[in-house]
Amino acid sequence: MNLTRQEQLNLIRKHEPVMWLHEAEAYHPVHCRVAAQLSELHDKSGLVKSRPTLADLPGLSKKHYLKLRHLDMKALSAGRSPDVTSGPAALEAYARENYGRNLYADGFSSSRPPCYFARIDEVTLKRPRPSARPSYPPGHPVEGDYLAIEYHFYFVYNDFWNQHQGDWDATTVVLVRLEDGAITDEGYLVTFAHGFSWVTRFEETNQSLNQWIGRWPSGGRGPLRDAYVLNGHPFIFVTQGGHGAYPTPGTICLGINEKILWLKTKRAIVTTDVRQIGKTAICPPRYRPQLIAALEAAGVPTAGLRTAPWPEPQLLTRTDQPWLTYKGRWGQPSPFAGWAGPESDKVQKGTKPRETVLKGLKNGYQAGDPIKVLKQWHRL
Repeated sequence: MNLTRQEQLNLIRKHEPVMWLHEAEAYHPVHCRVAAQLSELHDKSGLVKSRPTLADLPGLSKKHYLKLRHLDMKALSAGRSPDVTSGPAALEAYARENYGRNLYADGFSSSRPPCYFARIDEVTLKRPRPSARPSYPPGHPVEGDYLAIEYHFYFVYNDFWNQHQGDWDATTVVLVRLEDGAITDEGYLVTFAHGFSWVTRFEETNQSLNQWIGRWPSGGRGPLRDAYVLNGHPFIFVTQGGHGAYPTPGTICLGINEKILWLKTKRAIVTTDVRQIGKTAICPPRYRPQLIAALEAAGVPTAGLRTAPWPEPQLLTRTDQPWLTYKGRWGQPSPFAGWAGPESDKVQKGTKPRETVLKGLKNGYQAGDPIKVLKQWHRL
């Protein structure tokens, strides 16, 4: 399907997500130009430019990286000499004070408004074999052509169990089904978190938030469930600090489920993701009254609700975003696993929604498990 630029923008805006952030979150998605504004540009031999811009990045190789000023992810130190402090807590405190803010308490910064990047691709879903039948209700077919609307988000800093400069995360894909060449309003929602993804059905939710959350099971896997979609916009819930996106609010314990060296237990919790609803949200323009109505109907307090509108989408084309040819990192490398700044592979190459959805339909709503879901709670 050949969509004009304006048709693409209209479809992207029609289904842009409502992003819920935790009340303790210090970072929200911004334009990636902020990364250049706050950083130095380095390569393996040292400093390349102390005040780079996005215009300096196109074509640079994997040996290049951006480094937030006065943060050293190799030495785990923060601050300007002679007032340098060391350790993960020092990094987190310095980054929050200089590059973040308490969004719930202080509101969003007018100098760094929310932002997302988006693209649309056409994909075809087809079951690989008859035995791969998933659990989904009659009347919700899998096979067919879809438009995959990818939403990508950049956060200045990740202050989770690991920390790293720059964070391309909370990636969200809305797949809308094509029927006889027409775009429908139903399909699938895929949210990405920590290397795995969650597949849910995407269609208008004709029930209250309480009824919807009550239909979610507590196990790590299960039959395909529904995303919450209000007037075409899915709710996504971003974990505090780590910025993984989930289709529900609540808590999840992630870890490993096998024997580790001398440990007798086979279940070890590595980290816990916490998501909230009703505190801080980024949503479509003029959407706040609809949010308040949905929350109040579910008994969720709204007195302190913070909201900010999404601006116009940033289309992910090389014409619009010349930095897409940048192959370096968006943060300083680190010798510690999980502490290096990210590359932008997923932003540049896309999310492969076809493979993700088929895997999720086969296995339940979680697609892929480099780490295990040990326990989870879905709750408002």
